[in-house]
This record gives sequence, structure tokens and C-alpha cells, in this order.
Amino acid sequence: MNHLRVVLFTHPHCGLCFPVKDMIKTLKVANPPISDPNTDVSQSSPSFYTNPFLYHEVNIWAPGNEKWNSRYGLKIPVLHFYRFAKDAAVNARSSETRKLEPLEKFFWNDDVWTDTWTRTDGRTQWTKEVFNAIDFDKKEMRFKHPGDMAKWIWGE
Repeated sequence: MNHLRVVLFTHPHCGLCFPVKDMIKTLKVANPPISDPNTDVSQSSPSFYTNPFLYHEVNIWAPGNEKWNSRYGLKIPVLHFYRFAKDAAVNARSSETRKLEPLEKFFWNDDVWTDTWTRTDGRTQWTKEVFNAIDFDKKEMRFKHPGDMAKWIWGE
């Protein structure tokens, strides 16, 4: 079961999104066997081996995504981080935590996501953290390298 899921809100011409996509790719792809002498795991995270995450991108300009464009248009890249509720409390570094919205149910169509979307009491079993990858006050990326992102995802 993938207890961690990451969604990046972006659009095709988002130059600020490319470094975030590259970091996510590094964390997702930099997990070949440790025995491979050509593998640079210095930017990877040992947590990926035991607790990988699923990744999804949302093009806020695509038809049907007007709500996300309205919410995040000038703020992208924005990340949503979903953690299965039994895993841990919400990460204290999160900019905020929000209630899950019906549109989010369609980010993934696997049984784990859909079967655990709500409990019998109507509450969700997933927590969500919303994080803007750019610190607009300082005019800089919040993640300098994939290790920074790994700390956010896994709390290392």
C-alpha cells in the first residue's frame, strides 16, 4: 500500500515548476539497487526504499481544472502531500492542512485510494498538506536540492 502520495499543480509553461519536477524525478528514479556502483544515492532517500510515494501532476490550464487554476494560478508550483491517517500526524512544516475535496478523489483510481477515501463515519482516512514550493517573500525555492524535498516528504 502506498501511504504517501504527492501531487504537483503546474502548467506546461511553468518555468518555476521544472526544478521541482526534476527533484521529484530524482527521488522517484534514484532508487536502483544499492549494489549498483554507478548509482549516486547521495541525493536519494533511504525512506523511498521502504515507503515509496505515488506521484501525480495536475495541469491547471487543462479543461476541467478551472477550480485549480483559480486557486493556484499565480502560486504554482504548489504541492499536495497525502498521508494515510494511520501513518503519522500531519507534518509540522506544512504551510497548512486542508480538508479533502471531492475533485481530489480522482487523482488516483487504485483500490487503496478509493476504498480508503472515506470511513464508515464519513471522515477521510487521508491527511493533506499544502505546500508552495516557492517562498515568494524571499523570491527563492523552498527546496534547494532533492534532499530538502525528501525531508518534507518523509520527515527525515
